[in-house]
Amino acid sequence: MRSRWFALALLLTAAVQVSSAQTRRHKNLLIFLTDQQRIDTMKAYGNSKIHTPNLDALAGRSFVFDSFYVAQPVCTPSRGTLLAGLYPHTHGSWENNIPLDRKIPILNQMVKDPEYVSGFFGKWHLGDELSGQGRFTEFDTTELYGLTSSGSTPTGYHRFLVERGVKPDTPAGHSRDLANRLPKELSKPAYLAKVGAEFLERHRTEPFILYLSFLEPHAFADHDWGPPFKNVNDDLYRPEELDVPATFFEEMDPTVSYQKRMWRVSLQRGEFPIAYPQTVSEFKQAKARYWGLVTLVDEMVGRVLTRLRELGLDDNTIVVFTSDHGEMMGDHRLMSKSVTYEESIKVPLLIRLPGATQTVRVTRPATQVDIVPTLLELLDQPRPAHLQGASWAPHLRGRQSWSNRDVVVESNFRGYAPADRAWMEKHVYYQRTIITHALWKLTLSDVGEGELYDLNSDPTERRNLFVDSRHQAKIAELRERLRHWQKATADSVDLGNLNTQWPEEPRRAK
Repeated sequence: MRSRWFALALLLTAAVQVSSAQTRRHKNLLIFLTDQQRIDTMKAYGNSKIHTPNLDALAGRSFVFDSFYVAQPVCTPSRGTLLAGLYPHTHGSWENNIPLDRKIPILNQMVKDPEYVSGFFGKWHLGDELSGQGRFTEFDTTELYGLTSSGSTPTGYHRFLVERGVKPDTPAGHSRDLANRLPKELSKPAYLAKVGAEFLERHRTEPFILYLSFLEPHAFADHDWGPPFKNVNDDLYRPEELDVPATFFEEMDPTVSYQKRMWRVSLQRGEFPIAYPQTVSEFKQAKARYWGLVTLVDEMVGRVLTRLRELGLDDNTIVVFTSDHGEMMGDHRLMSKSVTYEESIKVPLLIRLPGATQTVRVTRPATQVDIVPTLLELLDQPRPAHLQGASWAPHLRGRQSWSNRDVVVESNFRGYAPADRAWMEKHVYYQRTIITHALWKLTLSDVGEGELYDLNSDPTERRNLFVDSRHQAKIAELRERLRHWQKATADSVDLGNLNTQWPEEPRRAK
């Protein structure tokens, strides 16, 4: 009898080991996405004052990208690229609140292995906010885009708060202002850490792809009254101890784009429809609150990574941390995003592969459109032919050296700053920016503007060389490279050809 039980125990043990081996052949993917987080908001990127111990620890085992550029510095277009692997002009969600075409697959839908489960929790901002267009095994948003009432299927965060006695303050649900003022354990980041850990527990024996998408640190200001939102970490940083960028006090180069000049005018006049600061003291207060939200996100990322490790999933999971765009935070006396300055278009990117034990710096410029093909290859999945990026997997695995590819950033913008509203509400303002491995940066617009910077000697973009006759050959070279990219990606924007042949027949109104 004893030998029979012993044999049965061996069989059960072998079955568990086989099941475990089958699961471990599939790598998991965990992606942390923040909103409006500029690159210099953790120690890995040179900020010794901000408190981000969990992101610092993650960076200590990750590829750290020093120059990672988003496809467009606006939420919806950038998120579309991050998930679909296409430039905004291709996936079609080229400005905020344009739903992603349901016919366009996103990363988890490109994974053909039926064993994978997928989850997306947090800010979606790509249409059909209550269901994520049915693209995931599990989905839950924290935001209220396009919702006028909570309806019969309120968000999970709405239910979470109501169950804890917090009543909504708008017909659609709990406003961002209210959410920001709640205790830490009722905050959106804490809720995402909770549901993220629960997802890991439910699917610990299955291969998974999980997105945790934080609104923060964007939530530091998003209303048209009073100073920026208070938050649970409001007193973590002393405003008087924070620095003001040197360019905050400098005159703006009059040769830079119309968009940048008008945004600065509108900000100085207090005309923006969100509570951004105008004085130095208000700016420092906003920066302190912004950093406080970064630290709050850091704590919740740490909770999820701790649970991942406790469940024994750490050594089989690819972990990614990034953001959808940056934040000017006073540089050039601008706030928000959308412009082509480095602070707006460059964001953190950490990629930790299973088994990694040290930091590896990637110093060459890298583009967001490469994320999907890279992650697919790291998951040992085939690459769909329609993707527009290239995979970094051979470089991350040490099989190839990094290439000298150009990075291109789009801007397809319909303005809302009052100083430019009359013109920009009737005109979509197009810009294309190219950054080379040698750190030359050229921006061209459809109204004939141009900006050229040598980021080696002018990293803060103070001197526009576009009007300098000594750099016309470099401009011509980069313009041709942009045209090559446009042809390769079917981008039809006319970059400043103001001498186009006039039609022989007058245009008729339709």
